[in-house]
Amino acid sequence: MRRLNDEDIAQIRQQANIVDVISSYIPLQQAGSNYKAICPFHDDTNPSLSVNAQKQIFKCFACGVGGNVFTFVKDYEEISFIEAVIKVGQMVGFDLSQFSVDNYKPKIDNQTSRYFRLMDEAQQYIEFTLTNTKDDQVRDFLKDRGLTQSLIKTFQIGYIDPNFPLAKYLNKKGYSYQEIEAVHLATLSDGDYYDVFNSRILFPIKTHDNQVVAYTARSLTDNQTKYINSATSPIYQKANILYNYHNAMERAYKDDSVVVCEGVMDVIAFHKSGHPKSVATLGTALSNQQVQLLKKMNSDIVLGFDGDTAGQQAMLNIGTVLRENRLNVFVYNNNSTDDPDDISQKRSKEALKEMVDKPKHWMEFILEYGSKLYSLTSYNAKKQVVEFVLNHLKLFDKIDQTYFISQLSNLTGFDEQTLGTSLSEMPSKAVKRRVEPIKKSVTTNQLLQSEKQILSYLVDGKKYGQMFKLQLGYLIDPNANDLALLILNLYNVHDTISVADCLNLNLNPIQESVLLEISEDSLYQVPKTEKHLKELMIQVQIADIDNMLKINQSHILKAESSTEKIKLMNEKIELHQRKDKLKMEASDEEI
Repeated sequence: MRRLNDEDIAQIRQQANIVDVISSYIPLQQAGSNYKAICPFHDDTNPSLSVNAQKQIFKCFACGVGGNVFTFVKDYEEISFIEAVIKVGQMVGFDLSQFSVDNYKPKIDNQTSRYFRLMDEAQQYIEFTLTNTKDDQVRDFLKDRGLTQSLIKTFQIGYIDPNFPLAKYLNKKGYSYQEIEAVHLATLSDGDYYDVFNSRILFPIKTHDNQVVAYTARSLTDNQTKYINSATSPIYQKANILYNYHNAMERAYKDDSVVVCEGVMDVIAFHKSGHPKSVATLGTALSNQQVQLLKKMNSDIVLGFDGDTAGQQAMLNIGTVLRENRLNVFVYNNNSTDDPDDISQKRSKEALKEMVDKPKHWMEFILEYGSKLYSLTSYNAKKQVVEFVLNHLKLFDKIDQTYFISQLSNLTGFDEQTLGTSLSEMPSKAVKRRVEPIKKSVTTNQLLQSEKQILSYLVDGKKYGQMFKLQLGYLIDPNANDLALLILNLYNVHDTISVADCLNLNLNPIQESVLLEISEDSLYQVPKTEKHLKELMIQVQIADIDNMLKINQSHILKAESSTEKIKLMNEKIELHQRKDKLKMEASDEEI
């Protein structure tokens, strides 16, 4: 298997339509030949992000973020460039089977790598133990919970047999008890180490790239704590992970919704009902890191927590956070107090599927929740319901607002006009975004205008690249010079290139900003001629000589001997002669 090369990356970019890719993350509105959107990289209120379909680039004119399709995915998902390339490749159906994607994973330190290997060994052992157990209690539990061999394999469920301790096995494999304890698989008691999850069914918790880092463990009987989870460890922070996210992400760009629920058995219940794109928070709260993970799935969200009071409260809290982050949220249509696993077991998996396939709109859930929370028995209670509902309704568009104001009016008796006025007067709640843009606007003022214009010529055609290479071959500013050389190198394998192609290169923020500037600014969108390019190259040469004259003068003033000063004066005369000659050439070009 081989690594992705520049040609592969260019091919993926050419297959990807930037409008299609960006619109899978955020809503786009057509504006002439371009598209616009609310910028996701700063607290935007008016659409500041522009997407140019013809040039296959995007730019925010407020915060300065811009680039090609890979840049957007990289910045939006906060991943590396090559990870963005791989993700876009998957989105457009590019065959990645011949490439070793693992080569691009971030490097980890030796101890972390050792912890990962330890967890891999543990996972293999507990799966083997469950597959080969003769314990009737374990077999009966699996049967009663509907955990078939297929589900056990899919979710890599395991078991720790008290007769075959996991900790001792891992120690024999070369891991110290201190290491095993550090990842919460063993605990020290009375001078000896014991399995934390002894006699329990284990469900592995994995990172987005399929690495086991923790467990949630179910007791076989009801006289013990039903579930216990791994504690925070050097490789596991609960707030950073969603259970089953690695599996759900395989369907990230499908049209189906992602179901967010509480526990592992709920995920399995939704999986059995035909919704494999399900994840669990392993609790009733949602961290900001988990919100970002859900954003990356580019899907509507259906909340599927328990139907009891605690589950309803969890869906209110989590749904509110998701709505504040501009995600589309629905609630599965469960009007009972049962949890998803109970619904699947007691009724049918088809019944659970229908609850997800025909969910409640978030505002339908809010109307129901508000009326139960405050009741509707008094004026004050009705007013509280109105305030509660409007506080959520303000984050929706006008069509939704009009419809649900009507519903709220029917529910409380307040007339629609009054409710509409109250809604319009409510302060807009700031949407939770990144505190700062990923990139700040970068100044390119240090480059000569002629250098930028030359760069626009280089992108425009191979013949201009050849002319530049033969007649000048350099630019004064280091960033501009490096960029020019990178562009010339592209022509070694391509006859034509675009700004979007150049943005595939390993550029710094200044170079990216220059490329976006020459692509978008009308100053550079003029007919190109060889005569004009030659004039620009002469301007660069004259500016370079001016810089050398300044340095020369500084050296003359500091010269300690007459011999040194005479030498410097001769260099000065020669520089002036070169400058005068270039001016003459420039005059001839103008005639």
